[in-house]
Amino acid sequence: MLTKSKFHSTHKRRKKKTKRIINAVMSVAVIIALAFTASVIFQNRLYGNDKYILGFKSFVTLSDSMSPLIQKDSLIIIQRVNTDAIKIGDIITYSEASETLTQRVVEIVDSDDGAPAFITKGDNVEGMNSKPVTPDKIIGGFVYSISHAGSVILALRNPVYMLLCVAGVCAYFIAFDRLSRYARKCSRGKKRRNTRQSGKEIGTPSDQPSFKPIDPNNTETAVSVI
Repeated sequence: MLTKSKFHSTHKRRKKKTKRIINAVMSVAVIIALAFTASVIFQNRLYGNDKYILGFKSFVTLSDSMSPLIQKDSLIIIQRVNTDAIKIGDIITYSEASETLTQRVVEIVDSDDGAPAFITKGDNVEGMNSKPVTPDKIIGGFVYSISHAGSVILALRNPVYMLLCVAGVCAYFIAFDRLSRYARKCSRGKKRRNTRQSGKEIGTPSDQPSFKPIDPNNTETAVSVI
């Protein structure tokens, strides 16, 4: 049978274990987010414009030509794609002269060499691009976007903001470690106080004796005592 004290003790242990798991998951999530952000920020500098990270690549949109699906200053993630699998309605990112554009495929035509070429159009633009996009210009297919994250990415490319971000992350981990130590210290102190209090309650003499006094008139008892 589970007593009340045992129930509370078990509940506290489970609660502490749950907190530790949550804290560990949050720490891992922060580290992953930071690693991903760093890879996005320094992607072109570390790997070059023609390199991908695990098949993915990122860009920051500078216009609202694909609004409302892709807002201006959004961070978009694209994936390396097989051009033969591209169909009408897909969103692709491609290079045109010195620009990188992300638009929707509205028509597929044959190029001069017989390969498929793609007519694209922005969702928020009236006309279509008259010049077909050939497979060699396609960078990848659209995967997802994070609204307004592009502004943060562009800001973090500034060394000053980057240092502030790193300092903030370090401060977070230091504060988290200090708070965890303080919480453990308070918990140990509370346990010691409870232990001392329990010891005092156990050692307090009772008003009534726990043994039966000897009756001097009882011969049998007197003899057994002697």
